[in-house]
Amino acid sequence: MNNAFTNHSTHLIVGPHDETRAYIIKSLQQLWCAHNGCSTCGVCASVVAQQHHALFWLTPNPQYTLEQIDLLIEKTAFTLEPYNYFFCIIEKADFLTLASANRLLKTLEEPPRGYHFILQAPRIESILPTIASRCLITPIYSTKSVLVSHPIAVVFINLQFAHPDIFLKLIDDHELTDRETTELIDQLLHYWLVQTIHDQGENCAKTKSHIMSQLLKEALNNPPMPGSSKLFWKNLFLKTQQHLSHARS
Repeated sequence: MNNAFTNHSTHLIVGPHDETRAYIIKSLQQLWCAHNGCSTCGVCASVVAQQHHALFWLTPNPQYTLEQIDLLIEKTAFTLEPYNYFFCIIEKADFLTLASANRLLKTLEEPPRGYHFILQAPRIESILPTIASRCLITPIYSTKSVLVSHPIAVVFINLQFAHPDIFLKLIDDHELTDRETTELIDQLLHYWLVQTIHDQGENCAKTKSHIMSQLLKEALNNPPMPGSSKLFWKNLFLKTQQHLSHARS
């Protein structure tokens, strides 16, 4: 019994939530299913339902609590037979509080034999460095088109910029919280990273995909301060206009 997840005790799967979750499920199905992940048998169904006997799946509500981490640690207290595996999935690991991450850290540093920990998050920067440094990091970026349908996101996909006042009205009409803003920037970055794959071979520095990827990475590194999402989007709008105009000149 051997696949990508069994070769390392702790993994961090980074990328859009739906895609990373699907990747985790498919990898586990391929590990346990006699037909290499047929998606139709009882074993595959038990993985999707998070009910497989060798699987413990955690989700935040709304953040992770110390009680959840203690329950995970209890699950790993049992000694496994050689070549048996048990997987602990920590979905949306960016919702680990500092206290819960610190509680988890020792288990990740010295994982019991046969236990594997799979953390899922939208980006590496959202995970504490002490946690991320223990993980084998796998980014998930598909090469197919990524649908980002939010009206604000559409502006940064079509790159057809109206007057700034019109954009300001748009962000007033579709007000986002600071966290929703960060999540939308994540989706936009994923979209433009996919486009850079298609643009390979062109003058990289001048492609729209390269410019947008760099701007969005910078935006993620400088997320909005509490209550400043509108100003964040306004500045990103103006900066994007400026960089694209400069690239065309």
